[in-house]
Amino acid sequence: MLHSRRTDTRLHTRLVTALALALIASLLAAAADAGAQPPPPPKPPVPPVPPVPTIPEYPTLPQVPEVPEVPKDPGQLADAVTPLSSRMMLSAPKQRPRGLPATVKLTGWVMPPMRLHKVDGFFERTFGIGLGVCRGPVIVAYKSGGRVIARRRARVTRMCTFNSSVTIRSGRALGPARRVRATARFEGNALLGPAQHSIAVRVG
Repeated sequence: MLHSRRTDTRLHTRLVTALALALIASLLAAAADAGAQPPPPPKPPVPPVPPVPTIPEYPTLPQVPEVPEVPKDPGQLADAVTPLSSRMMLSAPKQRPRGLPATVKLTGWVMPPMRLHKVDGFFERTFGIGLGVCRGPVIVAYKSGGRVIARRRARVTRMCTFNSSVTIRSGRALGPARRVRATARFEGNALLGPAQHSIAVRVG
């Protein structure tokens, strides 16, 4: 019995040793085969990702100003516009005054552009509303020899006309030139700007 146990132990040891040697031999063969094979080719480089185009920035639009409300009253409409340029004209009778006292009579016109006084008349006849195109005072200064001998204030009618006169009673006021120079000035209003005109009248 003892001899049989020793024999089994030796046999088991030989089998384990043979298996270990076979495993080592197979590992060495695999390592030799791995060393003999060429290395794998390198992986191709990853192409760079193109940049994503950005959305272009549009220029900012300027802010649109608010449109003012159009007033219904023509008088308020006149206050909302810039006064237009106007002209004036003075006229005197062809026959000059003779002797003293002498009265110098003048007729004047305020001349708005685009015949606005005609439009004013249309509004007044149709709607009963006057735009007051030529509304405003006119100051007429009378000079002789460089001195102001009189000032008169004239009223402008709806048709943009006015009248003015001055009476000269003494030769001292008239001066040696015996000439009177009248200058009329329209002060203007919300629709029309100021204007003036001068004229010389010989007396005697």
